[in-house]
Amino acid sequence: MGLMPAWPWAAWMAAPFWAICLLTCLATRRAFARHIRRLHRLTPDSRDGEEGPLPPVAIIAPARNEEEAIEGAARSLAAQDYPGTEIFVIDDHSTDDTGAILDRLARELPRLRVIHDPPLQEGWLGKANAVWHAVHQTGPNVTWLCLTDADIWFHPKTLRRAVAYAERMGFDFLTCVPRLDHGSWAEELVISRSWGGLIIESDMERFNTSLVQPIGVGAFILVKRAVYLASGGHAARPGEQPEDYLLAKTIKDQGARMGLAWTSEMIRLRLYRGWKQVLRVLVRKNRINTNDNPVKILGQALLPILGYLVPGPFALIMGIELALFGWRWGIGICCLLAAWTYFETVRLLALHRELCRMRRVTPWLTPLMGLLRAGIEMITLFHALLDRPMEWRGRVFVHASAAQKPGLEKQ
Repeated sequence: MGLMPAWPWAAWMAAPFWAICLLTCLATRRAFARHIRRLHRLTPDSRDGEEGPLPPVAIIAPARNEEEAIEGAARSLAAQDYPGTEIFVIDDHSTDDTGAILDRLARELPRLRVIHDPPLQEGWLGKANAVWHAVHQTGPNVTWLCLTDADIWFHPKTLRRAVAYAERMGFDFLTCVPRLDHGSWAEELVISRSWGGLIIESDMERFNTSLVQPIGVGAFILVKRAVYLASGGHAARPGEQPEDYLLAKTIKDQGARMGLAWTSEMIRLRLYRGWKQVLRVLVRKNRINTNDNPVKILGQALLPILGYLVPGPFALIMGIELALFGWRWGIGICCLLAAWTYFETVRLLALHRELCRMRRVTPWLTPLMGLLRAGIEMITLFHALLDRPMEWRGRVFVHASAAQKPGLEKQ
């Protein structure tokens, strides 16, 4: 007797579900392919910024406990082929050797200015506080602020290409999707799909309308200094996360012209390092995004389960059922739709190689990806129900629901 011989109606009822899953996957892959073709790409061999004068720029990179990556990042900033650049790296009360490394580099690299331990303002997140402090150290002649992180590698032509593109397009704000240099299976399986979501959301035809949410990638934000200050910048929402998205929203709400670009060559970073860091960061971000709402957390778990975990195994089980007990139309159609959905998720993830370091076998492991993402959501739910504190780089974050000010950060 087969697995489902007594309930043929169940297979027919499941067929519309699998058809919806397939159509959703097809639409998502098509949107990714279309948007990445239309999105401007920064490349070393273009001529952007090679002719004519360039406006003054100040680079601002906050750093907290970044001893592993700070030297390479700081050297890449100091190597920018851009005249008259001010470079500020802020040691945000680090408890490791970040400060000592920066002091050594400052003696070697004249363009590098190090700011140690900016005074923490009550109700401010550390990164927002560090950036705000550094912005007020920049000269009034500075046209653009380049906000980045202290673990990012920049090609020497990055700033030249980005500023020239922003100036040509008349942008007030430009953010860039960099390439991720994954170093573990966990990073490839858990982070890659989310990173590709930035491209799927980048409908440039509607990017400056109210129909599209703004995008802010903390690894690279280029914003006009005057626009930043006029909008309030990080002071507009000093204690809320994610500060990169909220800064983009603050700027867009002021009527600024927003831009987005991408690169697979000129900006690279390793976003997180290994499973423990991936888990800790994503649990914190999920709690912030859902405000610890159990219904929202469970809702977020459905997508990886239904979209990535289920299709491949379901198609395999139904295929075995058909092989053992013969063809039945309801089960056969469900099997074909589920298998097609699985192969489309593989094709979608394979497109992400443009943005991420990824082994060729990784896209075929989408069921494992779904399992990991669903597991992270369950751990998020557990932490939310127990109201556990959130920690990052030695700082404990009090959740908005438990603090007088949203996202209040305690030393």
